[in-house]
Amino acid sequence: MTEQVAKTGFHIYGQSIAFAIGGGLYWIIAAALVGPAEMGKAAYVVSLAALASTAAALGLDSAVLKIQPKDRDAMYTATALYLALSAPATTATAYVAWQSLGLPGAVAAAVLALSWLSNIYTSAIVASFNAQRLPLYAAASIAARFAVTFATLGAGWAAVAYGYAAGSALYLALTAATAAALWGRPRRLGGFREVAKAGLSAWPSQLVAAALMGGGTALAFSKAHEAAGAYYLAYTVATVAVGLPAAIARAAIPYFAATGSPAERVATVTAYVGAPFVAAALAAPSQILALIRQDYAAGGPDLAALTPALWLNAVASVHLNKKYADGRYVAYALAYAAFGATLAVASAYIGYGPAALAAAAALYALSSAPPRHLTLLATAAPAPLLGAALPWPAAVVAAFLLSLMTAGALVGPEERRVVAELAPKHLKPLVKRLTWTA
Repeated sequence: MTEQVAKTGFHIYGQSIAFAIGGGLYWIIAAALVGPAEMGKAAYVVSLAALASTAAALGLDSAVLKIQPKDRDAMYTATALYLALSAPATTATAYVAWQSLGLPGAVAAAVLALSWLSNIYTSAIVASFNAQRLPLYAAASIAARFAVTFATLGAGWAAVAYGYAAGSALYLALTAATAAALWGRPRRLGGFREVAKAGLSAWPSQLVAAALMGGGTALAFSKAHEAAGAYYLAYTVATVAVGLPAAIARAAIPYFAATGSPAERVATVTAYVGAPFVAAALAAPSQILALIRQDYAAGGPDLAALTPALWLNAVASVHLNKKYADGRYVAYALAYAAFGATLAVASAYIGYGPAALAAAAALYALSSAPPRHLTLLATAAPAPLLGAALPWPAAVVAAFLLSLMTAGALVGPEERRVVAELAPKHLKPLVKRLTWTA
């Protein structure tokens, strides 16, 4: 593993931090202003658009990650394909949102579905290994959410949906302009078959991500609007907790495609940096969500299941992304198809959060990831006991530090060096820049 992929991973993590923490703050304030039921409606619109756009996108953003280093026009080809494929899905999404929530829901859902294009341009930026601006773009998007929401606050849940859509549209504009500056204007639109083939192979993994967020929210919405809000926040917090390993796993696709390097060291670092955050979340899941608002403490069991599920997903994704970069599309697609099937069946019996954990375990088993990575996840096992024995803030800190020290003893010196050197080198400047932006 070179420092280049880890550096890019930190930049993507900075983007994830801005979206997750800034977005979390946005949802917290919105929830306080409009209440759980109204927030559940807004989360439903966001989730509906995410499911529809992901279904129509056919994994094109992952195709760009793989192909862009070799074909600078890949992002333009992917854009043309998405615009053609998403028109029916966007129309259907707007209609469903209109049926449920009226014209405001239809408008917000349509804008959000179109804004999925930012994933293509973000992938092109990551493929250039020049992702340092992404955290600032994410911060600008969050600022736009707040501005539009406060300007239209009298509209209730629609103010939240409009704000979210405005932020997404701004992020689309910024990433599109940057990707064009990095890769130049299109010379030709071609290679549709190659882009579509690579995208279709990655499509199941994209559907998995959308199902974890959107499927759970939509299912909760069908039962109670408040439940949709609680699940959505549980997923958001879990995403923050496992943001860095997920970012490294994503940055590994162009790295593997360009170098052909093995997956082992990248996967070890991914597992190492994620385990302490899983431990922190497991120590006091309900109390963490209750900090946002007491109504959301009910999402604690989902948070406790989703956090290790996303860790398993991230570590497995490194090995699966290696298969994807090597052109082993069938093995890649089958693994994520198994995840989706397990999630669909298990959620009917044990709830969506626990089903996500079971599906992630199946994905890990099919990814060829070695069992020894699981010893790093096991360092989070004492966290619930610490949560029962200590006041919850102390339990969270103790669980994090215990996992960090134990996991550090289980990895090699090179993995410790990468984390120890790159965290101060790249994460601190990102935090300073994000703080200054805010």
